[in-house]
Amino acid sequence: MDITFIGQSPFLLRILIFCLLLWFSWWACFTWPVRVQEKDAQQKKFERIIISEISKNKTEEDLKEFIALKYKEVYNSSEKDAIGWADNLVNNLKNKKELQEELSKKAIKVSGVFRMKWEPFYNYILQQFDTRIEALIKKGIKIQYEKNDVDIIKVNPALGNGGVVRKAKFDNNWEIWVEVRAASIENSKLSQYPIIFIHKAFKGSYQRAVTIGFGENNFSVGPDDMRYKEYGGTSVKDPLEDSDFRDKVDGVINEVIASMVIY
Repeated sequence: MDITFIGQSPFLLRILIFCLLLWFSWWACFTWPVRVQEKDAQQKKFERIIISEISKNKTEEDLKEFIALKYKEVYNSSEKDAIGWADNLVNNLKNKKELQEELSKKAIKVSGVFRMKWEPFYNYILQQFDTRIEALIKKGIKIQYEKNDVDIIKVNPALGNGGVVRKAKFDNNWEIWVEVRAASIENSKLSQYPIIFIHKAFKGSYQRAVTIGFGENNFSVGPDDMRYKEYGGTSVKDPLEDSDFRDKVDGVINEVIASMVIY
């Protein structure tokens, strides 16, 4: 082809440039996803290697040396860039670890303060529930009774933050259970207060009967079933020393359990 002729013809030159741009666009569209996938695969492979090495508890210097070597190998970088990247990564990991350790210490300290406030009353509620159910069993009433341990405070909960702590299934198809939604302490701060729910059901027909709330400086009992509304109340004292409030809690637990037998 006579290149000189094309250069002398603006129209043909435009067509040539357009064709070249069109071909480049086509090439980029079809090869870009492949390059991105290859880069992602390379990145994931590199991350797996680093995570595996970190878990071996190497010294800080050995870890930096290993990471720099792998970074240079995988990304074909200069030795200076590889060493700088390794230094930054290890230092960031170290800072994060120290931060997490400090937050964990603070969270444990915070949980200890709230545990002293809440755990005695929590154990008291479970004890009242146990005493009444076990008394009915001794009288010959057939009850399938389950007990579970659920902590009232969870520090940095990953999945879930509570569960069913007591469950009684009566022979007359009634069921009653105590559910705990535990307090959550995340990053050394209280993010959720604990709550106790008392539920009941008959042949699958469910109803929440009572909600008992734990606050920073107060406690409450709130009947969800209005048949127990007389037992609603609050306390800003230690609930175990507040006889009026304690009587309400005792009374509503007694009434809900008694209703399983009466019905």
